[in-house]
Amino acid sequence: MSGQFILLDKSLHQEIKKAIKDQEYEKAGDIKNQIDGLRHVLDTKDSSLLLKLSDATDALQYKIVNKLKHPLLKKPPVRIECYDLAHLQGENYVGSMAVFVKGAPSVSDYRHFHVHFPDRSDPIAMRQIIERRFNHLEWKTPDLIILDGGIPQLSIVHSAIPQGIPVIALAKKKETIHFFDQERHVVSVNLPLEDPVLNLFRSIRDEAHRFANTFHKKQRQKSLIGEYTKSR
Repeated sequence: MSGQFILLDKSLHQEIKKAIKDQEYEKAGDIKNQIDGLRHVLDTKDSSLLLKLSDATDALQYKIVNKLKHPLLKKPPVRIECYDLAHLQGENYVGSMAVFVKGAPSVSDYRHFHVHFPDRSDPIAMRQIIERRFNHLEWKTPDLIILDGGIPQLSIVHSAIPQGIPVIALAKKKETIHFFDQERHVVSVNLPLEDPVLNLFRSIRDEAHRFANTFHKKQRQKSLIGEYTKSR
């Protein structure tokens, strides 16, 4: 563990002790999630993610607001959720939700989704998992939602998200950020590839992608085992 992350780990443990002492148990739980997220990143030994997270400071949260100028994003987003899909030629469709809190993975909040529908369409599948996500009123409300995709995903999913929650789509090809303005016109933003805000968004998307692919592989293996069993 680098010196920078040792200091961060110690700082978070001091914060959690103070929160427990002050009987702020919900805050203590949030800090524990940050610690778990930090250790998850270190365990993956993903140096690029570590570098990106090193920029995830409070100042960066304000930069998100200033650089995007999203009409619904009025304050720094503490909880950011990102959604991605995985499938093999339309089979074994699954979705994932990765969550970052204060710039670090909150692994205990990650979720998987099975996708069931007749049409093999990524935007429709994305809308389905978003609708199911917001059926869970016990889950904390996100300050910002990121969709892995472009304008098609944004257009179909947007109306499924409760009013007041900002949503953006992050398209892989040119890392373009899309969102709707107040008149529902598409706004497209291209930040420099080395920009810390874009790096944070890419980190969250990469986590959602990894989580979706891992779950998809497990479901694919189950399907293959089931097919083999039936054929015997």
